[in-house]
Amino acid sequence: MRPSRWRRRGSRRRSFSTPVGAVASSPIASLPMDATAAEALGLMLELGVHHVPVTDAGDVRAIVTDTDLLALERRSVLRLRHDLAVAPTVEDAVAAGTRIPEALADLVTASMDPLAVGHLAGVLRDTLTARLVELETARLGPSPCPFAWITLGSQARYEQGIETDQDHAIVTAPERPGEGEAFAADLGEAVTAAIEATGIPRCRAGVVAANEAWRGTLEDWTARFASWARDPDPWAFGRAAIALDHRVLVGPEDVAHAFVGPVRALGANPMVQRRLARWVIDQRPPRGFLRSAIIDGRGASDVVFDVKRQGIAIVTALARVGALRAGVTDNRTGARLRAAARTGLLEPADAAGLEEVFGVLWQVRLDHQAAQVRAGLLPDDQVDPRTLGPLARQALKEAFRRIESAQQVLGLELGIR
Repeated sequence: MRPSRWRRRGSRRRSFSTPVGAVASSPIASLPMDATAAEALGLMLELGVHHVPVTDAGDVRAIVTDTDLLALERRSVLRLRHDLAVAPTVEDAVAAGTRIPEALADLVTASMDPLAVGHLAGVLRDTLTARLVELETARLGPSPCPFAWITLGSQARYEQGIETDQDHAIVTAPERPGEGEAFAADLGEAVTAAIEATGIPRCRAGVVAANEAWRGTLEDWTARFASWARDPDPWAFGRAAIALDHRVLVGPEDVAHAFVGPVRALGANPMVQRRLARWVIDQRPPRGFLRSAIIDGRGASDVVFDVKRQGIAIVTALARVGALRAGVTDNRTGARLRAAARTGLLEPADAAGLEEVFGVLWQVRLDHQAAQVRAGLLPDDQVDPRTLGPLARQALKEAFRRIESAQQVLGLELGIR
């Protein structure tokens, strides 16, 4: 069971007569007996805990610890998260951040489930970002007003590859006009630059807190989203769509709601849902392979296959539309697909098929990126079909077919050709 909110109660400056309930971590996060070691590792890293109860039919049967997982050759990831979390300086945090790609490549080589690797990638980059926000806030001095740092896109979904870019925002809660603007600008640029120094580039669309358009108050965000949603320019609408995958990383809940509230209102807008569906339907997955080339959705051949743009992004968008239509706020693609099936927006078999497709695409992506890291190259999403074996090709052909089928079903439901 994954708690919606988790906190560790401090035990400092307390006597041994203090009730244990006052210092215990709560609520309890547990895993079933059939959960994998990778899931246990992901939960520990996400919550920053060292022990997880293992349950059977609601009863605690065992405890798995981080020490148990060290024996499974995951020590580098546990150690890396610790180094990121306690880095004494920005320079130390950046140095630790540069180790993330190699650590993720090791997990791929160790045959960890690809979606578990994507989850851990998000956890590690969460830890890096949160520590940088903390360090830069200490350097800049106290913020003149409360603020929250919001992570967006794949990091918000815990679905990041070895290669990724930055997507984030800042929301402020000033008592007077203009209060905190300079602080937020300095913090946004400092943290964005530090993350960039680890090898994670800024979003090419400018979706970073260093950009003034991605900082603001409740009134600013409400006005922006309303404007972007109405704008016929696909580029403007794309900026609004990016924010639909969001998660509060640092900051008080009441301040974060200044961002989350307008975003949820945006996602509930039927016009927005229809525009998102139109985008999904317009994307063309490849049709198959021809010797050393890939046949794209329009029948032309290409020498590389962009596994993210031509596959993963389409499944992610299909799941996002399903979640918005079902009123589900979960960010993760698999959970969104399952929710769409529960509410009748997707046939259970279709949802399960798309989730399987998602895993296949992620395996191809991470195998490709891990090989690049081992070769000393910068990872990307451009897969050469010649590197794929016959089984991988066959799996991808089936994946493309299932994606196209799901697009057709969505188009028929909404009357979109």
